[in-house]
Amino acid sequence: MTEKTQTTLARESLELERDEMAAALNVHRMTLAKWERGEHKPPAAAVRATELLQFLHKKNLLREFIETQTTN
Repeated sequence: MTEKTQTTLARESLELERDEMAAALNVHRMTLAKWERGEHKPPAAAVRATELLQFLHKKNLLREFIETQTTN
């Protein structure tokens, strides 16, 4: 069994689908998939953006933010 990457753990803790997480980070879903498989390391900006998504999740604002990202 393969160990989960930090990106995967973050996405799962946020309760997001891959498409939602990719949209929130403004990256292609295949880019996110490569990060999750450990093929590429996410850039510092993506790591920071993930931290901001976790903050929104704690404040119960993440779903609202995701909806604005996927409807645009």
